[in-house]
Amino acid sequence: MNEVPAFLKKLGPNGLGEALRDITFVGEGFGCYENFTVRKDAREWTRKEVASFAKERLERIDDDDFIARAGEGYTFQEGTATVDVFWYWDGDGTLYFRVRDGNETIREVVNDDCKKGHGWIEFADHNDM
Repeated sequence: MNEVPAFLKKLGPNGLGEALRDITFVGEGFGCYENFTVRKDAREWTRKEVASFAKERLERIDDDDFIARAGEGYTFQEGTATVDVFWYWDGDGTLYFRVRDGNETIREVVNDDCKKGHGWIEFADHNDM
């Protein structure tokens, strides 16, 4: 395994979420709260990709159509890792990251109140809430 995904495996959920937030949102202010400027090399998802992601990964969401309309997603490379980022606001902001090495998902973390720098959980536990 290469160095980037191996390193990311060692971080706790809060460390991983905040590290990914820092490299994703490049403008001034707290990313996904005061700042929504995503790094220039990120590819913005289409509405179809947002809707597909919401349906596939956010099973506990009652209103897939709302998420498809309100959500935003991007994909970028960080070293050899592929990073997917997705967020939406419904009063509180939800911010999600997935780190992949090729087709293998290395880590997934989500924060259901992304104005905070803590509260990140591993995504495998997210739908059990």
